[in-house]
Amino acid sequence: MRTQAKHCTRKELAYLSHWRRNGYLITIDEPIPLSTLTPPSLATRRPIVDALVGGLLVVVCLTAAGAWLGKAAGIY
Repeated sequence: MRTQAKHCTRKELAYLSHWRRNGYLITIDEPIPLSTLTPPSLATRRPIVDALVGGLLVVVCLTAAGAWLGKAAGIY
């Protein structure tokens, strides 16, 4: 099922095209920033890359915590 289009004013469409030209992905639920000084949130720019980097950080932190606990317990 396709999502209904959101009704936008000419001003919102102008800012939407500006942000899309600059590589931002703005979803239907997300408000359009009505300024060129305040970009949309970083997660909307490259959501897949952000998710992969976040997952990598979690794995690195858990591995470091496990190594620290293993060292403290005398396993390593």
